[in-house]
Amino acid sequence: MSEGNQTPAGWPQQPAQPGPAGPGPSAPGGGFGPPPASYGPPQPSSGRPPVPGQQQAGPPWNAAAQQPAPPSFAAPGAELERPDWEAMADAQEVQARKRTRVRVAVWSLVGLVLVGGVVATAVVLTKEKKPSHPVTQPTSPASPVTSAGPKPTASTGGGGDDPSKPLWDAATDSAPITPDSLFPEQTVTVNGATWTKTAGTVTQPCWDATTGGLGAVLGDQACRQVVRVTYVSGNSAVTLGIAVFDHKIQADNSLKNYKGNIMGLSAQGSPQFCITVGCTNTHGTLGRYGYMTVEGSAKPGGTAPDGNATAAASGFDDYMKKRLMTRVKSS
Repeated sequence: MSEGNQTPAGWPQQPAQPGPAGPGPSAPGGGFGPPPASYGPPQPSSGRPPVPGQQQAGPPWNAAAQQPAPPSFAAPGAELERPDWEAMADAQEVQARKRTRVRVAVWSLVGLVLVGGVVATAVVLTKEKKPSHPVTQPTSPASPVTSAGPKPTASTGGGGDDPSKPLWDAATDSAPITPDSLFPEQTVTVNGATWTKTAGTVTQPCWDATTGGLGAVLGDQACRQVVRVTYVSGNSAVTLGIAVFDHKIQADNSLKNYKGNIMGLSAQGSPQFCITVGCTNTHGTLGRYGYMTVEGSAKPGGTAPDGNATAAASGFDDYMKKRLMTRVKSS
């Protein structure tokens, strides 16, 4: 072999050849040295020291160490590790519940928004359906109807452009309030008969001029006073009464809860009449005033009915309203 060719590293080296040291027994096999150390059992040393300059034999080459380790397989009969299916199912169930809760929350919010929109739309539509102009009430007050029994009938003034509006509040109705200022005529003609004024008074507190629970009704609405006068024709008598309040609202409320009646007012020395319930009576309101009548017989007997007095009651109602309306010009 030419110079420079060397055995690669890791490959087995041939043992060093002895030099020509003289005759000796030749190695068997035609002069080739002993086999490499990696083959067969180790050879015994020749007992001679190595010749200087000659290469020492390297360690034997192990072919098995140069090959990758083969894959390991489980021994027969060994149990392979299986997935925990139950834990995976539980995890999936938890996630599903979370998604369900999220969906429920979202749809609940959407439902609330939709309901709010429907309510708002309904409110807007309701407002749009309201009439743009208020409906005015009749301008003239209705006349009360006389009852044939102890139950009174009622009437009230109108609203809107009611000419009695100055009488709605004490601040715009400052004319004097006395029996003579309200009913100055000594005689009046009602229902074809002539009636003569026989008595007049102002009563405070208001309940002292009433019977049958009317005093409590007037007191609840802060009644100021009751003005009464009595007109007589023969044996027939009618007492007119005006209950004075500060505002129309109070007068209207007293009309809604009306019961009982005012007491009849007799002249000094004359028999009393209608001082308890049982006589026919009427009542109504105009502005801040409640106007009332009670009618019966001037003969002794208390609550004896009288046809002429009952028939004249509605005429006296009209008379009281006309007298109250004169206060519009006087105030």
